[in-house]
Amino acid sequence: MEYIYKPEGITYRKTEDDGVSIILTSAQNNQLFLNATGTEILNMLPEYKSSSSLLETLEKEYPDVDSRVLEFDLLEILKLLEIYGIVAIESENNGIDRMPDIYPEEDALEYSLAGDLNYKRISDFISGALTDNSIKHYVDIDPKYYAPQFMRLRVMQNLEYGIFASKHNDLHGYVSVSFPVDYSTVMVINSAFFKNEMSISEMSIVFIGMINRFLRLALAQKTVKKIRITFFSDEKNNEFLKVITEAGFRHEVTLKDETIKGDMIFYYYPI
Repeated sequence: MEYIYKPEGITYRKTEDDGVSIILTSAQNNQLFLNATGTEILNMLPEYKSSSSLLETLEKEYPDVDSRVLEFDLLEILKLLEIYGIVAIESENNGIDRMPDIYPEEDALEYSLAGDLNYKRISDFISGALTDNSIKHYVDIDPKYYAPQFMRLRVMQNLEYGIFASKHNDLHGYVSVSFPVDYSTVMVINSAFFKNEMSISEMSIVFIGMINRFLRLALAQKTVKKIRITFFSDEKNNEFLKVITEAGFRHEVTLKDETIKGDMIFYYYPI
């Protein structure tokens, strides 16, 4: 992976005695915290132009650490810095950033949890979906809402989590949800995006796969009795309604004239 270090992306930086760095970035004036490992990698970036050469140095400095662990940590830091405009990645092997939850079949879809390694790729996918004719469901049309740094922030604040579906590193879908909080037993779907030119049946299959992946995560720590999705009675939602009904979602209630956009419609999937 080749990269360009962009020091102009940092407007302020302070490093504590324990190696933790507090950084203000020029992109959206975001605040970023790096642990001691991240700080060390950041300090080394100007000396190299590729992750492979930087990795060689790390392997010499940490001979007792598995090289695969070092590589994963390095790539995660580079992807994180890319999100905040401190690094520009010029070329990469897209297969490197796969998450561990991969189905073994060659042609099977991979359902992976969104994280620092792939926020940028997901954000680019959503930006394209917002401007094309693909079927989608979203909470905010402002592209800034889906900027990688804001997607990451919502996850860090436990407000939202994302799953994406891909095949041979080509994204086919993305879904974000909010897990139940306090005494609730309802998992809420916030947004869903699909690759353009997919059929309703194909989207339903991808949608179910992503939802099932979420359920495995949620049920390990929460009580979930239903999944809910809410949208307005706009014509643009008619195709998405076909996707979720084919996936097994049922109409729960319609609140007439609830908003200035029209009726508010609730669909659910019982667990």
